[in-house]
Amino acid sequence: MVVALEKTKVTIKLNPESDPAYLPLKNEIEELHKSTAEMIVVDQQGIEGITNNVNLGSKIKARVEVLKKPWKAPALEAGRTIDAAFNALTKPIDEARTIAEKKVTDCRKVLRAEAERIEAENRRKEAERILLIAEDTDFETGEMPIIAAVEHAPVPIVADKTTTDFGSSRGVMEPKFRVVDFSKVPDSLKVLDEKSEIAKAECKVNAQLKAGVREIPGLEIWLEEATRFRSR
Repeated sequence: MVVALEKTKVTIKLNPESDPAYLPLKNEIEELHKSTAEMIVVDQQGIEGITNNVNLGSKIKARVEVLKKPWKAPALEAGRTIDAAFNALTKPIDEARTIAEKKVTDCRKVLRAEAERIEAENRRKEAERILLIAEDTDFETGEMPIIAAVEHAPVPIVADKTTTDFGSSRGVMEPKFRVVDFSKVPDSLKVLDEKSEIAKAECKVNAQLKAGVREIPGLEIWLEEATRFRSR
């Protein structure tokens, strides 16, 4: 069976059985299976024989993978093209999420700072009221002045978690890191030049940070406020 994708000019063949190398491999595999099933393993020689069969099977599977690769290549390329189109479609959603994370995090910081300012102001006013009472109290008679209670300003609410019909958002403190002395970084965590190795090293560091490690030689580690969303 052949599937032609006109728009991208990709032809995908779906009958690998037609490949000249397919049938010889199939016969070889069936013979291996038959031989293994019929083997009688009662001594060291039998163990060696069936061990050979199993290892031979692994080598045959490797040859099958080589044969399969060109058959799958057009389908994989078509899949990448399709993924790219849908990734482009959803990219604005991911960007909106990043924007929202920053907006919520910034808002929480502002609200928390304002709450701390108002609470400090309320404490200051209350302390002044107590001081006035103490200053005007007649300690001989015990007569105390009548001073109106301080009208406390409302303190903004900074919820750790906000839940809606579609999901929730919550503030978290996430560990971040940077290299300050490369020579002291453990060899297993060193960031190398190759991109894949950089990603691998960063994953190893992040895994340790996630596990609660807060001190690693050669690294500066700190906590940074962030926002995380979760859909229902």
